[in-house]
Amino acid sequence: MGDRRPPLPPISSQAYPLKQRYHGNNRPLARDPIPELRLMTTQSPQLSHHFYNLFQALPDDAKQGFLTTLITQNRQEIEDLLFHQDCKAAKEEGFLSDQEAQDFVANLSH
Repeated sequence: MGDRRPPLPPISSQAYPLKQRYHGNNRPLARDPIPELRLMTTQSPQLSHHFYNLFQALPDDAKQGFLTTLITQNRQEIEDLLFHQDCKAAKEEGFLSDQEAQDFVANLSH
């Protein structure tokens, strides 16, 4: 019952600056152990950008493994997103009107 440490605040808490967070031995952390992850939890609008930067920092074999798993587990979602982006680009380039794009997508689902 001797060692009384202050409770650890949640990592995503902005109420406690980094210098006030403590690690196991009751010393303040010198730096955030995972700055990209902490930043992602507090700035959600930039989440995809940070994930991309994290992915780019991986070694090539880890990138390949990640992509293989992502495609295997999320193939339909990825194909749908690519199709949606292609339709959006076609509409923005003037190849399809709004109505034509909607009709095209509706015809595919039948």
